[in-house]
Amino acid sequence: LLTNPEYNFIGSTRDEEDRFIIRFNETASNDFFVYQSGDQLIVNGEGTLQVYDVMGRFVASYNVSGTESISASQFENAVYIFRLVGTDVKTQKIVVR
Repeated sequence: LLTNPEYNFIGSTRDEEDRFIIRFNETASNDFFVYQSGDQLIVNGEGTLQVYDVMGRFVASYNVSGTESISASQFENAVYIFRLVGTDVKTQKIVVR
């Protein structure tokens, strides 16, 4: 299921009760790579951080390596899409206040 989002099967009332077990796990908190702390945006990661507004317009770009701070005062109070492009691509939406 991790590699193919579709899975088809045929079940009947004669199937064993525990034929299929579905487990749901909470999303790990390390999926979040940017957050606001006071007047700073804290970014954790490696690569190019691209910032877009909710209309998809490019706002800014930063090279990040490890944990870095970016002044939130340069952004208006709004929702932004942060995209970190490194060995993989991560996307996160946050409200900057």
